[in-house]
Amino acid sequence: MDKVKIAKEIIRSTLNICRNPLVCFSGGKDSTFMLYLVKQVVDEYGLKMPLVLVADPFPIEENVQFCLDVLKKLNVDKFILMKDFVDEEGLKVYVEKTKDVKTCCLKNKVELLNKIIKQFNIDCVFVAIRWDEHPARATETFIRKVDEPPHLRIHPILHFTWHEVLMFYLEHKDLLNPLYLKGYTSLGCAPCTKPTIDRSFSSVEEYIQFVLTHELVERAGRAQDKERIMEQLRMLGYF
Repeated sequence: MDKVKIAKEIIRSTLNICRNPLVCFSGGKDSTFMLYLVKQVVDEYGLKMPLVLVADPFPIEENVQFCLDVLKKLNVDKFILMKDFVDEEGLKVYVEKTKDVKTCCLKNKVELLNKIIKQFNIDCVFVAIRWDEHPARATETFIRKVDEPPHLRIHPILHFTWHEVLMFYLEHKDLLNPLYLKGYTSLGCAPCTKPTIDRSFSSVEEYIQFVLTHELVERAGRAQDKERIMEQLRMLGYF
């Protein structure tokens, strides 16, 4: 069974047992790929499309419109924006103001996601993390039970590599976020994300060829103080 078939079987089997699934979609290469696979499974098996969470509380401004465009292209009309659920307390610990990345991630990602899970009675959450993306994720399993709030975390593309995910976009160029062509290799919240390649690209093919032929650190553009405490964050509920 190839990697796509494995991912789609994980998605299919999960959608068959979960009543209120949620798909986390940030507009990044991994979550866009996962969302595409989820939609394929839904269409192929006549299943109910899960609720989609556009999942950055403080997104890069142009990324919001990209996410909305992708949802429209895939004919997904059931979605919510994580940024709409940020409360006043969350704004107070906003990393751009406090420089306290751990507190911001806990308040505006972990606690905020848990709030959404409870509010919408979510019983499983699809997350597009990969084993090779970060050492703190290297031992993750395809399905993990979370006790509080009770739900399942589903990781259907864990087994894909960075380069394998990029191959998807050679056939689906319109689904690759234009931010990558501006030198990004990983996308997250606006204050914690920056380009890592000191140049822009004129095409998806040019970008992918550059990544494939250069030794790059995928998450080098993410806030490194957060990267250093990723294991701690994950123990507290972070992806």
